[in-house]
Amino acid sequence: MPAAAASPRRRSRAKVSPHADLAAALPEADVLVVSGLWRNDLLAHAPKLKYIQSVSSGTNQNDKAAFAERGIRLASGQGMNKNAVSEHAIGLLLSLTRRLALARDNQSAKIWRPEQTDPMAREEELPGKVMVILGTGGIGDRIARIAKAFDMRVIGLRRAPAKGKGKGRPTRSAASVT
Repeated sequence: MPAAAASPRRRSRAKVSPHADLAAALPEADVLVVSGLWRNDLLAHAPKLKYIQSVSSGTNQNDKAAFAERGIRLASGQGMNKNAVSEHAIGLLLSLTRRLALARDNQSAKIWRPEQTDPMAREEELPGKVMVILGTGGIGDRIARIAKAFDMRVIGLRRAPAKGKGKGRPTRSAASVT
């Protein structure tokens, strides 16, 4: 059986941490998958680079004009963590309103609260509360849907309200809030 022809392109992986290691690995890279290590000065070390996949959702730290000038495509991880982040935000909200840290500490100290008959002395409940979300992209939209499931009133704010029109999301301009 004849040996398979060797691939004309060498594939390799390098897991690097310090910027110096990344700079040393870049001259041979066609594709880069990067998290928080990217700095725009590293572009000078990457003559063959054609594609960058950022694992973070934001790409504001990247010099997009320099990438375009060199023909480098940039993709973000936008939306990748929307469920985890929105669920975490709602979990923190529940922790605060239900005073879970105090309940945990009291339980550890074997302190049992007497029954609360006064509604004002009880833990907060979410129905009827108003949540304002600044930024109604993927994460903000998901938080809004979960908050509505708790019968909360949700106000979504975004820099460009027109982008939310037609998606069933009432939005206002963040600049309109004083």
